[in-house]
Amino acid sequence: MNHEIDPQDQVSKNALTLQQHAMQEIDAVAEGIAALREKYTGVVYDVSTTAGMADAKAARKEIRQVRYDVERIRKDKGSELKRIATAINDRAAEITAPIRALEEPIDSQIKAEEERKEAERAERQRQEQERITAMQSRLDNLRNAPLNAVGATADEIQQAMEKLDADQLEGFDEVFLPAAQQTREASLAALQKMLDERRALDDQAAELERQRQEQAEREAAEAEARRAQQEKEDEERRARQAAEDAERKAKQEAEDRERAEAEAKLAKEREELEAARAAQKAAEEKAEQERREAAQKAEQEKAAREQAEAEEREQARLQAEQAAIEAATIREAAEEVLALLDENGLSGHIAARKLTAALARES
Repeated sequence: MNHEIDPQDQVSKNALTLQQHAMQEIDAVAEGIAALREKYTGVVYDVSTTAGMADAKAARKEIRQVRYDVERIRKDKGSELKRIATAINDRAAEITAPIRALEEPIDSQIKAEEERKEAERAERQRQEQERITAMQSRLDNLRNAPLNAVGATADEIQQAMEKLDADQLEGFDEVFLPAAQQTREASLAALQKMLDERRALDDQAAELERQRQEQAEREAAEAEARRAQQEKEDEERRARQAAEDAERKAKQEAEDRERAEAEAKLAKEREELEAARAAQKAAEEKAEQERREAAQKAEQEKAAREQAEAEEREQARLQAEQAAIEAATIREAAEEVLALLDENGLSGHIAARKLTAALARES
């Protein structure tokens, strides 16, 4: 009997032992949480006083130490468990490699044969689908023959019937052949009905065309008679209109001459009045321009003074804010140093006392 210890079993035992020890240490720390909760829950410190601030920091230090202990345990035990996990992974890789070397050649043979059979099956399925698709397409062509003949002439419908009747339905198997025969007969019957209707419509159209031509000839003769009468009336109307236009033109020319003379007189008077108004307007505009320029100059000088005063006030405000920020930054840095000294047990050091006194004076 082999009494050697399996390294992997030993690693697993070590990991379990580390886990148990870590949990025990964390549980030991956790036992003190209830006491801390009872002691500090809801407590409010007067941190505005030196004593209150000292009590608050002492409480924080005591509570924080528990969290530090848990974090230390986690990091210490986690590092050891990580080392154990690495050892397990390395050992598993050593065992897996020779197993894969045996497995992969056989697996390749199996997969190659499976792929070959699948390719053959897919090819047979593709060929069968192509054959069925071809028969379905031919069946659709037989079925759609009447639809394709919609709007065709009688000769075109007759040709479609002859082509359909000559189709021997070759290539249809025993499954599709009955449907193909039935579909062809139905399409032939539909085409025959369409042919009869088309011929009847053609006869009706021919009769309507004959009647239309007769009506057109009658209307043309009537239109010619109306045209001759209209030309005669138009000629008489043009003669009367010419005489009236000549009389109206002579009268209009006399009125135009009188109006032109009156307008010339008015135009001259209007020019003289416009010249006087333009001179007065130019003088008024010049005076207004000088007034606006003076007002604009005074406004610009006022705006410049106000801008300078605003910039001086803003500069003073920024300097005051910068001084406040620098003072607040120095105070925060001092408080952080004092907290660090306190956490390291140096709250009684002379530097800590000086910082505390300086912060108290600033408050």
